[in-house]
Amino acid sequence: MIRAFPLGERRGVAFHGGFIQEFLGFSDFSLYAPEIIMICGLADYLRHESVFPALTTKTNHFTADLILFGHTGDWKQVRLGKVDFINVGNIGALAAGEEIGYGDLAREDQGLEG
Repeated sequence: MIRAFPLGERRGVAFHGGFIQEFLGFSDFSLYAPEIIMICGLADYLRHESVFPALTTKTNHFTADLILFGHTGDWKQVRLGKVDFINVGNIGALAAGEEIGYGDLAREDQGLEG
């Protein structure tokens, strides 16, 4: 599932699911494909911090400047280049009826605090 949304002057995209090849009807040439390919493949959902310099360079080609995703079950927020990446944690728990936590996001200067 992929959703694009405006947030003030920012352009956001949120996605949930597996690697890009698993999204029904999604193409490597689709809008937001660079963002999703880099997050899922290169950075392994932000678990491989050693690739952050390369990911930072790629943000110049991104359409979105706020990216939310859930896959690993871990909360994590990092700003690389002009983009805030936010792994929102275990969103699958809500659908499964499990107890979930929450986080508040607030804009602080040039980034997001969570």
